[in-house]
Amino acid sequence: MDIIDKLLDLQKQATTEHSHFYVASCVTEAIQEITVLRSKLNVSKCSAPLLAQEVYNLYEEILNAVETKWANESRHTTVLRYITEHENRIDNGSKCGS
Repeated sequence: MDIIDKLLDLQKQATTEHSHFYVASCVTEAIQEITVLRSKLNVSKCSAPLLAQEVYNLYEEILNAVETKWANESRHTTVLRYITEHENRIDNGSKCGS
């Protein structure tokens, strides 16, 4: 059971079964996992929302760089295909630019 499943179970335990020991143990585990993830990402509690917004802004910039998406594709899929095709051309020896 991963932390999200445990948190969902925790919500049930806290609201219907009132098992306080289980609630406390799940909260402790969630805090530990989140702390480890933040340290691996080198993200503080205060900078996490700013980092998320920065990542979102960069992603939007990439998506908006594609003027027209292909039919039956999301803009994300079109961008991913363009990048993959370009990288494959470079890997096959037809370097353009560098």
